[in-house]
Amino acid sequence: MYLEILKSIMNQLKHSAADIEIEASEIVTTDGLSMAALLPEGFNEDRVGPMCAGAFAFGQGIAEELDLGELGQIIIKGSKCSTLINVAGDQTILTMKVKSDASMDNVSRAVNSAAEKIRLKSL
Repeated sequence: MYLEILKSIMNQLKHSAADIEIEASEIVTTDGLSMAALLPEGFNEDRVGPMCAGAFAFGQGIAEELDLGELGQIIIKGSKCSTLINVAGDQTILTMKVKSDASMDNVSRAVNSAAEKIRLKSL
């Protein structure tokens, strides 16, 4: 039931934020286990999840070392696309890949909204 809710949230995100052109999204545990994924062909959720969880753990270390407070989001911006890794619960991460020309304000709003829905459903 919970996994169906997560997939529904991801589908809502993809359709409600069509202007952002979401290329991929995945919900993973902080241990890197995939819970739900909307990935294009050629992406391996068993690889993407652990990499995002590792980046998140690294980001937490940086946030702690630099006294930034609680980590909320990591943005990795490349020349072809950007990836956002967002906190979506105590043990849950939402990651999303978008086109590089996407408005980061719109992307952040969409991913924060989806992460909040995930957070509320996990309570």
